[in-house]
Amino acid sequence: MRHMTGSNLRLNILYVIDYLYGEHGGTEGQLLQIMRNLDWSRFDPALCCLWQARGGERIEIPHFHLFQGPVGWRSTLSCLYRLWRVIGAGRFDIVHTFFPTSNILGVLAARLARVPVIVASRRDLGYWKRWRDRVLLRAVGRIPTCTLANSHEVKRCTARCEGVNPKKITVIHGGVDLDFYCGRVEGQAGALKMKQGVPQGNLIVGVVANYHRTVKGLHYFVGAAKLVSVNMQNVWFFVVGRGERDQDERLRNRLCELGLEARFVFTGPQRDVRPFLSLFDVAVLPSLSEGFSNSLLEYMAAGLPCVATDVGGNKELVVDGETGFLVKPASAQALAEKTIVLLRNPGLREKMGRMAQERVRTHFSMTKMIRELETLYEHLYLCSSRAKAAARRGFGPSGGGRHRRAFPNPTGET
Repeated sequence: MRHMTGSNLRLNILYVIDYLYGEHGGTEGQLLQIMRNLDWSRFDPALCCLWQARGGERIEIPHFHLFQGPVGWRSTLSCLYRLWRVIGAGRFDIVHTFFPTSNILGVLAARLARVPVIVASRRDLGYWKRWRDRVLLRAVGRIPTCTLANSHEVKRCTARCEGVNPKKITVIHGGVDLDFYCGRVEGQAGALKMKQGVPQGNLIVGVVANYHRTVKGLHYFVGAAKLVSVNMQNVWFFVVGRGERDQDERLRNRLCELGLEARFVFTGPQRDVRPFLSLFDVAVLPSLSEGFSNSLLEYMAAGLPCVATDVGGNKELVVDGETGFLVKPASAQALAEKTIVLLRNPGLREKMGRMAQERVRTHFSMTKMIRELETLYEHLYLCSSRAKAAARRGFGPSGGGRHRRAFPNPTGET
């Protein structure tokens, strides 16, 4: 709840997201890190999740509210009404939305509830958008106080495709906790290598990705693996993450056709990817579209040399030829060529990994991201009509004294 002492304020923030797969989902994991790392003396965060993801973990967070739906137009209207009630009862100062449905319904509900600051997120280049998604997002695009993009390329895409005023789009790059990733956990790595049957002295090329869609480019990684194997006989390939059953079957069938199944390991989803990162000699990001890749951040934080496709915000993270290599997308040949360069040059791998880690330390730390986000929240609120009205009444910038009421429970789902 928001308290005030003099000119100090504690702002109530509601995060609205479509679903949570758990800690190891890209956007979901980053949102949970934001909530945990905000300065709780200045911000009081709450989370509203529209539906529980299939197979997702139930996350224990203070002020957590779970909807079930929407699945049709009637339930969508019901969801909008319930969201309006939740937001109105919570008396939130800021509502920040993530993912497509929340960026529409959450924004509309916050506007109806007269929330002074509404922040919508854009974290990809819109590869998933159908025509109706574009129409709806364009229709609500002028409502948010601010649209937050995770890369300059996402900002340009949002302004161009959705008609959002570029002056209302702020870029804050993603960040990671470097201390969490920079330990190489050698003991675990050795045991894991033996468990997976990788012979001593063999090299490992790996990908970390949840590959529900072909946009992750795993089929190009498989093609690159074949080309690498033709040139080097002592290389194994790992895929860390989850995929839909049909995606898994297609990839495994392709591996069998290429004769690679003996040296390819699918680990499934992992709560902690660090032991697997410590196995990798080279990390690959074969995506066909990216906003600002969390996997690429993790690779670099772990001190790994990377080969990544030159899409979206990847070029804002990787300095080509210094902290890794950028290659053209949808090309197994391009991925394979740079991967072989790194595999054959251990000194280059070590140098690029060290420089990648330093770049993350300087430009993409979790601390830097959180401080920029906190500054943005406070700036937007202090420029809002509620803060100005409170100041005119002599209450200082916060208006003071209001407490968050409990979430309404119209359906018994909490």
